[in-house]
Amino acid sequence: PLPENLGYAEGALMEPLAVGMHAVRRARLVPGCTVLVLGGGPIGQLALLAAKAAGAGRTILVDLEDRRLEVASRLGADITINPGRGSVSDAVSAATGGEGPDLVIEAAGTAATVRQSIELVRRGGAIVWIGLPSEDPCEVSALQAIDKEVDILGIFRYANVYPDAIRLAASGKINLAPLVTHRFPLEEARRALDTVAEQRSSAVKVLVEV
Repeated sequence: PLPENLGYAEGALMEPLAVGMHAVRRARLVPGCTVLVLGGGPIGQLALLAAKAAGAGRTILVDLEDRRLEVASRLGADITINPGRGSVSDAVSAATGGEGPDLVIEAAGTAATVRQSIELVRRGGAIVWIGLPSEDPCEVSALQAIDKEVDILGIFRYANVYPDAIRLAASGKINLAPLVTHRFPLEEARRALDTVAEQRSSAVKVLVEV
C-alpha cells in the first residue's frame, strides 16, 4: 500500500530503492563517508540516493552513458565519471585525495567492475556487490583484498526493506522523478521493452502505465 502522496510511478521504483537501501544497511554506512557507485542504472542510481539519505558526505557515480551521469547529477551526485574519457582510478584518486572511497557499491554487474571495486576502495574500506557479473566464476585479486583489509559484502535483492523505502520516498527526502525517462501506455508495452533493450544511452527507468 502506498500513502496518498506517492503515485504508481514512485511505487514502481520501490523495489530498486529497497535494493539500494539494503546495500547501504549491509555496509553500515558511516555519516560523512565517501561513497563510490559503479553503474548508473536504476539500482545504481537508487543506491546513490540511499547512501545520500543515510548521510554520505560525498558521492561519486561511474557509468559509460552520459545520460545516466546527467541523471546522477540531478539526483545529487557530487562527482560523475565516464570511463570512456579517461582513467577512473586517476579521477577517483583525485576526488578522494589519493585515499579512495570509504565504500564502493558495485551495481554494474561486470567482471571488470567487480575487480575494479577492490582496486578503488581505500584501505580498510568496504565493498558491496549488487550486480550479477556476466562471468562466473569471476577472477579477483584475493591478495589485493587481503592486503587492503577490505570488507566485501554481497546482497541479493533486499530483506524486509519495502516499508522503510516507502516511508523514505513519502518523506520527500529523496527525489525519484529524474529516474523516469520514458513512459508508455499498456498497449505499447512491446515498444517499452524495445526501448530498454535498444536505447541504453537514453533510457534509465522505463514505465508501462496501466
